[in-house]
Amino acid sequence: MYVIFSELDTRLKPKQQWICDNCGEIIESIGNGCLEWWYKGTDLENSLIEDFRIVHHDSTCMYDPQLIFKKGKQAGSMQIEGLVGESGLVYFLGFDVSLIKNFRDYQEIIRRLHVSYYEEARLYWHLAEEDNFFEGANYIWPYLPETSLKIIHKYKD
Repeated sequence: MYVIFSELDTRLKPKQQWICDNCGEIIESIGNGCLEWWYKGTDLENSLIEDFRIVHHDSTCMYDPQLIFKKGKQAGSMQIEGLVGESGLVYFLGFDVSLIKNFRDYQEIIRRLHVSYYEEARLYWHLAEEDNFFEGANYIWPYLPETSLKIIHKYKD
């Protein structure tokens, strides 16, 4: 017997809503979200990119550029609108990955923006790990949309 889960079982609209990494509230639409990161130093051509995060596109959630600069860093950002869909995926594939400090963080951002249901499943990931939900899984299965739907359905309540 197969159980079919659908978007009706989810709280977030896939690839349209995200959880803000600053305030923890829902980013209600693509136009209200921003991906940001920072670089160390001032040589942006050769600086490692660090600390990707998805936040509301407003000053209360985004990095304070002056505070970041005082720490010897520079903030970078881009509206989520330009990072989703096929064009957004092409953008990520064009990134010079040698300038990314933590490639796993980079993969995580791509999953959050491009894999249906993954953003919401992340909320319950720790419960799934504690429950050995991923036991025996290969490196792809945990990140598939259908796996995310199963996680949401099983752990959301």
